[in-house]
Amino acid sequence: MNSRVQILIVGSDSIILDIFSTQTELRKEFFATGVNSGEAALKSLGKNHYDVIVFDTNLSDMNWCEFYKAMYGVDVNSPIIILTDAELNKKEASKEVAVEYLCKPFKFYVLLSMIRTQIWQQEYTGNKKLMIGPYIFFPSDKTLQIAPEEKKIRLTDKETDILRFLLQAGEKITSREALLDEVWGYNSNVATHTLETHIYRLRQKIKLSNSNTQIILTERGGYRLAK
Repeated sequence: MNSRVQILIVGSDSIILDIFSTQTELRKEFFATGVNSGEAALKSLGKNHYDVIVFDTNLSDMNWCEFYKAMYGVDVNSPIIILTDAELNKKEASKEVAVEYLCKPFKFYVLLSMIRTQIWQQEYTGNKKLMIGPYIFFPSDKTLQIAPEEKKIRLTDKETDILRFLLQAGEKITSREALLDEVWGYNSNVATHTLETHIYRLRQKIKLSNSNTQIILTERGGYRLAK
């Protein structure tokens, strides 16, 4: 991402709004704007662009379904994350529209991870070509290709997700714990050996494709992609 991600958080709890704004300010990739009503949010959406909307279901002036439908009245189709108090709300809402949900209480870093995922999906939807070293990476096809005329390397879902997350991290080293959390999910209790096995198998696939070039480098503290 070339600029800071613009986030609109909609909720009536001023403490949550303050905490969210403060925490995102500590991270150079985000900038948050908080509003305490659905009406104020719609006005802000009519004037400004936001990459992601976080909507807390504790609003008194409108529920999230009303807000979601009203978004289209101001020609907005930004991804939305719903903060919900109960699993029941999620099940009922899923019949209406496809959005992301996060049940309260939640860890702040979980919400940040969901925001990053939404941004990634917005940027890399479709069959977009991404370069990883000498390889062409097709996330939607789950394939790698050393050159247009060469045979594609088929990837598993986990291998694709690993490459996506490392690509998003750029030249930064990503810890094994961060990869496990992002690819397998928080509190999944998956051992680091599982991650290492997937990376080993991916490296073997690349080797069998008659290429000696490795794209995932092992560094002290984790992994990163080769330039």
